[in-house]
Amino acid sequence: MIEISRRVFTKADKQIVQTLPDQDITEKILNYIPAEIVAAFISINAIFMSVEHPPTLTTQWIVFVILIALTALYTWKTTSHDLLPMATTQIVISTAAFVIWVYTLGGPFVMFSWYQPYWGTILVTLFTLLPPLLFAK
Repeated sequence: MIEISRRVFTKADKQIVQTLPDQDITEKILNYIPAEIVAAFISINAIFMSVEHPPTLTTQWIVFVILIALTALYTWKTTSHDLLPMATTQIVISTAAFVIWVYTLGGPFVMFSWYQPYWGTILVTLFTLLPPLLFAK
């Protein structure tokens, strides 16, 4: 049996490799959330907020953009297998999920006058539940 613990298996994947395990909705939700990268952001952001002279907003945006790229790369790497096609939909969803999680946590978005934390909470709730229902059949 193929073991790729971070991949959300699609119908196409199961047609290629019939021995792939079934995944329940909870597994799919967890696999779409890039928890390791969100944790990295939380750690870095905590460091930024704990120092006497926090980095500039430009630095915060640069770190955010680097973490976006790392999310896509990490998701690609942890969902890849020689027998299966690239998990493009999952990479896009996980990367978007990271952006939404950062918005929810504040991050560099707090500089904008339109930033409201409650929108982040609404977005992260909907975005956590909808992709597994819509894309992982």
